[in-house]
Amino acid sequence: MSLFTKPRLIGFVLALVVFAVDQWVKRIVDVDLGMRLGETIDLLPFFDLTRVHNFGVSMGMFTATSP
Repeated sequence: MSLFTKPRLIGFVLALVVFAVDQWVKRIVDVDLGMRLGETIDLLPFFDLTRVHNFGVSMGMFTATSP
């Protein structure tokens, strides 16, 4: 049996794409928009973009005390 079956290869490529898009969006917020921590940008009347940092796991499930 091959190590890279079609479903496994699709999952691997999808994970790489999600990781790349995540890093790209973080770069846009940090470098291109120059947002500071806590800053908010109104994108639509019902949608805002706010820069926050999560130092824990799973959106604060085990929050860390480090800055």
